[in-house]
Amino acid sequence: MTDKEILEFEKRGYELEHRISHQQEFIRKKTSGILDSNLVNSRIFLASLFFDLMKIREGVAGESDEFISNILNLITTYIQGFGITENLIYEGQYSKAASMLKQEFEILTRIKEHRKECAKEGKTPNVKHAPKGSQRIYGKLNDISHPSNTDIISELLYKNFDGQTNKVSPVPIFNEEYAINLYKTHLFVGYEVLKENTELIANLYGIDILDELEDNNFFEFFKLLRQSLLQGKVLDEKNKNA
Repeated sequence: MTDKEILEFEKRGYELEHRISHQQEFIRKKTSGILDSNLVNSRIFLASLFFDLMKIREGVAGESDEFISNILNLITTYIQGFGITENLIYEGQYSKAASMLKQEFEILTRIKEHRKECAKEGKTPNVKHAPKGSQRIYGKLNDISHPSNTDIISELLYKNFDGQTNKVSPVPIFNEEYAINLYKTHLFVGYEVLKENTELIANLYGIDILDELEDNNFFEFFKLLRQSLLQGKVLDEKNKNA
């Protein structure tokens, strides 16, 4: 086999990646067009508030123990993947986004377990310890991400061509319902982790750190975030004071 033949063969792989990338960019534009401004603004607020908590005592060691260390590691793991989850949703990778969100939901649940002193090493977090009423979210994420659910897989992969026949699409397909619902889940989990992160800062540096956050308008921006999440129907109005 000649070098030329090998190069020609490799072009097929590049072509496949180009088609997928091109479609993802198309879906990104479609997703940007259908997401409520409250949802998009909420995510920027979330990222900014996480950043404020990260910077407030950066480089200053706090009072730590195994309990605090465990929660800190979980929150740090969550924050590192914050942008990856959004990209998957924006680019139509709904099954993979659901898998990522499922892990993030488990991170949140494990934090709750540590606070209740019922976390079991090596065991999957029990969703009964997740925020009240959110267990159904975990069930849906499991349905979307699990390869055994053929109906959902078909729904995400099949596309109507010429208004007649359905065929499996080799590139991602835009789905407005999945994009919106997964994005809302992304924000809900982020909001719950943010609350845990705020409590963790108080555990690390003492309750006085909350006064410093108050002086920096952290809690004013937090209220704006909550209002935006309520308007975007991410949080339940009935639990407005939660």
